[in-house]
Amino acid sequence: MSRSILHLLLAAASCLAALSAAAAGAPPSFWYWHEAKPLDRSTRFFRVELELPGEVQSAPVFFACDDRGIIRVNGTQLQKFQSWHAKRHNLAPLLKAGKNVISFEVYNGLPPAGVLFRGEILLKDGTVIPLASNGNIRSSAEAPEGWTLPEFDASGWKMAEKIGPADRKPWSELADMTPFYAVERPVIDEKNLGRIPLDDFADISSWLGGYGPGARPGAAHPFSFSFGSVPDPRREDGWAGAMHFDTVAPRGEARFGKNSIFKMPAVPAALLFSADPEGNAGEVRFAFVDRFDRTFTTVPVRIEGRGWKDYRLDLNAETLPGYEKIGFPIALRTIFYRNDKPAKSRILLDDFFYIADMSNPAKQLEVRPDYTALNRPAGEPVLLSYRLRNARNERIDASLELKVYDPERKLVQSRRAKASVGAGGFGRVSFRLDPFRRFGGYCVEVTASNGHVSHTVRGWLGVFTPNNGRFNKIPMWFGVEDQEVNTAPYEAKLHAEWMKLLGVDMIRGGLLGHGVEGARGESIGFDGYRRLWQPHVDAGLDICLDYAGGIPNWTKGKDPKPAGALWPSGRNPELFREHIRHVAEFTKSIPAVKYFEWFNEPNLSRGINVPEYMESMRQLYPIFKQINPSVRIGTGGNVIGPHPNAAPGFLEQAYQVNSDFYDIALYHAHDGTRDYKRFTQRLRDMLAEKKLKKPFANTETGYRSYQNQPELFYNQARILVQKLAYSRSVGMEFYVWFMLQDYWDKYINADDSFGLVTVDNQPKPSFVAYNELIRQLANTVPAAAPELDSRLESYRFTTGEEEVYAAWPKQEKAEFSFCLRSEVPVRLIDIFGNVEVLAPVNGIVFVNTKPLPFYLRAKKGAVSAVGELVKTAENAVRLPGETRPLELEFRNPYRETVKFTLRQGDETLSGSAAPGERKKLALKLAVGADAEPGVLRLPVSLELAAAKGRLLYRGDLVLRAFIAQPVGAVDAARPIRLDDESKLTELVFDPTTPRWAGKDDLSAEIRVGRRADRLVFEADVRDQDHSVPMSGAMNWRNDSIQLGFANRRGEHSELTVSGGPDGRPIAWCHHSPDPAKIGAAAIPLEITREEGVTHYRFEIPLAFLKIGTQPGELFRMALLVNDNDSGKRLRLMEHFGGIEGGKDTELFGWCRLQ
Repeated sequence: MSRSILHLLLAAASCLAALSAAAAGAPPSFWYWHEAKPLDRSTRFFRVELELPGEVQSAPVFFACDDRGIIRVNGTQLQKFQSWHAKRHNLAPLLKAGKNVISFEVYNGLPPAGVLFRGEILLKDGTVIPLASNGNIRSSAEAPEGWTLPEFDASGWKMAEKIGPADRKPWSELADMTPFYAVERPVIDEKNLGRIPLDDFADISSWLGGYGPGARPGAAHPFSFSFGSVPDPRREDGWAGAMHFDTVAPRGEARFGKNSIFKMPAVPAALLFSADPEGNAGEVRFAFVDRFDRTFTTVPVRIEGRGWKDYRLDLNAETLPGYEKIGFPIALRTIFYRNDKPAKSRILLDDFFYIADMSNPAKQLEVRPDYTALNRPAGEPVLLSYRLRNARNERIDASLELKVYDPERKLVQSRRAKASVGAGGFGRVSFRLDPFRRFGGYCVEVTASNGHVSHTVRGWLGVFTPNNGRFNKIPMWFGVEDQEVNTAPYEAKLHAEWMKLLGVDMIRGGLLGHGVEGARGESIGFDGYRRLWQPHVDAGLDICLDYAGGIPNWTKGKDPKPAGALWPSGRNPELFREHIRHVAEFTKSIPAVKYFEWFNEPNLSRGINVPEYMESMRQLYPIFKQINPSVRIGTGGNVIGPHPNAAPGFLEQAYQVNSDFYDIALYHAHDGTRDYKRFTQRLRDMLAEKKLKKPFANTETGYRSYQNQPELFYNQARILVQKLAYSRSVGMEFYVWFMLQDYWDKYINADDSFGLVTVDNQPKPSFVAYNELIRQLANTVPAAAPELDSRLESYRFTTGEEEVYAAWPKQEKAEFSFCLRSEVPVRLIDIFGNVEVLAPVNGIVFVNTKPLPFYLRAKKGAVSAVGELVKTAENAVRLPGETRPLELEFRNPYRETVKFTLRQGDETLSGSAAPGERKKLALKLAVGADAEPGVLRLPVSLELAAAKGRLLYRGDLVLRAFIAQPVGAVDAARPIRLDDESKLTELVFDPTTPRWAGKDDLSAEIRVGRRADRLVFEADVRDQDHSVPMSGAMNWRNDSIQLGFANRRGEHSELTVSGGPDGRPIAWCHHSPDPAKIGAAAIPLEITREEGVTHYRFEIPLAFLKIGTQPGELFRMALLVNDNDSGKRLRLMEHFGGIEGGKDTELFGWCRLQ
């Protein structure tokens, strides 16, 4: 470390250590309730009266209610279904000078109960008024008319009872209560100060933002304003950040932010960065957001001249105005640059660091992969390089170990390395790997230690042969979406190269109206978009142009809309048509634009005026048909599945009533395969209902990989192949996968993992799978698909003289073996492109299915179904710990007598069978006592020989049995646990809806037993936001438990148990072999809640389900736990499938009565 950096660290430590422990005059917050001992199933009403001496500028306030509350400010609803999970609101728009009131209507199911809030009110004159629940709450058990308004006289209401401090249990164990604590000043341990990296631009990424005051009219991001990585050999890592701007006024401004930095709250003593203004002169400022969502902007840092120079900005009361008011930690939200003179130019910035606490091991020694290529050829050595950043103020000797795992989580290679990195310094380390013989998406883990801390980073390695260009010549077109409209030029060009590598046909390109023509008649935006898509055009890609929104403000005109007039999307009709003509002319200038999508998810837009949107389609369509008739006009990309923000009746209006004003029906569906098929069919049914022969396409569909579990990355690849294969099979015109690369690092508060590539520029298994799917299904047409095996879902396509099946087991993690009749070799290609040639012997081909989807290719019409060579008998269901022979049936598919030898472990079964003969066999089977209920895979070896000894087949087969859930005494039951992402299905995909946050967000432990002639269920569901707004048959949309049953005859029953909005529990039967039972189910049901856990206890008569009562009775069952947060059904966890996304009892698990 340089002496100057060491001095900086010591000065920073001295400065921060002197800060006081608590802010003066900040009152603590307490929980309050109407009674000291809350009553069960009661609603109480609370008022907080405020007298404000002036107009309000900002008022960030955190709220919590237990169980749930409706919050109003001056009679206007602010939040519905507020839970004890802290949520922040800015009350400024609803507050006024003078008398105000915040009111709460809170329901309590079971104790504890309470109301809690904390925040600050900033007046326009600079006065800060602290606000906390502290002796200022009146309450009542009744709600008289007008009680939520400021003028209501509440003098007769009692003062609410104080329950306890904000950190009182159980709330402090269930949610983060720190937003309700008094603002504290940080105390920094100087021994923990280090150089924490924020951005070194070596990740080849971009910041979001754009222009500020003084920008050229019509200028927009990313054409005239962008900030992202560029190569720079002068920098130690080879990269820097280029900030482009185009200003027409002195001190014109550019502004940018990045989520990966915003999500690093800290108590920084200083901010470090480097700059090369490239001859420009100006000033840089940094805006931080504190824990109360207040923004504090630094004084300017002057930069000018040429060449790289290091800068530091100590953060204190002199450099950060309002410092004494900050609620730490703070997050860097925005960087502002103002250039002294008008210019179209750029500056270079690099190496942003905090001087801050370095306790986090991942920041004390940061390890990030270098990007060299997405694909690694099979059979060639692989070199992986990693960048190291040492935050410590001393040299370190780092030890690193790299491990590579295959899709089965088998370790295939490992390497060790050492690196010495200077104080606060940079280094690199490389690992040379042996050639990979098989294609695949390999998980790479690097564990790094600096002698003080260690941590592990996970990434991906793709071994595959790229398609290297588009070669599909017929629909369905393969597409992908990128964030090129929010990506700096260098990164956007790199992404276009990835698309060419992948071999997709098209990109869904996003266009914003105010970006393309923010100033009336200006061409700067059109020219920018044209340059933006030139790399994609050069790569041979077509474009589905998504006019995502943002119609320019100038189209509103100056004159108000006449009463009763129907304006297109609320715009002046003449000005709207003018703008649309310009857009149509623009699309004509780019022949690659083949489709035009009018708005992104318009049916979810808040405040959408449905008639005005439909009118905009009616006015837009003829303009395009006149100017650029070759472009196919699409509807908006509407979300077909249920969504809490969906506008009622929008879909029918868009697809059916407005059918004369679009060429192709577009929709979105990010759901899993079962729901995706269901929602796609819903769109097709809507078109068929009106006899509309419209083509259709999905312009946005993806699936999350999440961040942590390798298994879920492979699951994303599985879902991708299943959805694409199905889509092509039903004649979809094109399909766009959302997204090329994860974007959680860019978008503020984003938390998504839909991409095919990680933010570290590494291909996920889904990228490799998409590459191979295009290779297999390009230039094919869907064809009738005879069933190859009843356990297999498959789709058949033909091309030339060949046919190809895309296939996978219907039940996940349930591989098996089957036979095909064929006189020619059949090629089996796994999801990543590894090929096995299955040679027929006497007209029979043996197939072992794969854990992930696979393809079968053969001469057209050459293969037909045979069925299972060896199958398990109907009673192939065992309990954990059970030892009992497994009944098998061998069927000879040959036209001659065969001798068979079957081996499993140390057991051998042999015999002979005539043509078509079936032989019964018994295989020893001992199930482990700790075996989990589900599918049991039994690998066996099989040898078949003709009567004279000629070998017909020798290989491995996979048999399948089932482990059943024993159902005996409930207190001895093995619990069913649903508590990780592998059991999770997200139902809502939008930036405003956070994904699953862990076990406290949703998890369950369920015990199933029997008592005489009844099934007994005891369940504990953990969920920090208990919400039950629905009643009757819709109770499955509450926080609830759904249960599916099938007896041995396959008769299906389904029930849901939940709480209800009136506090009474609901049991509802949705399906039953006896129609008279459908409706409210009169079963014993108790639901209680305490400390964030909802306890369910209920009993279901076996006769109600038409299940016998004798010990040994088999039946099938699936469980599903729904999570409704703040009135929205957001996610679920499943124990076996078959309930969500289409009822299928074959996907249920097995149970056996004790």
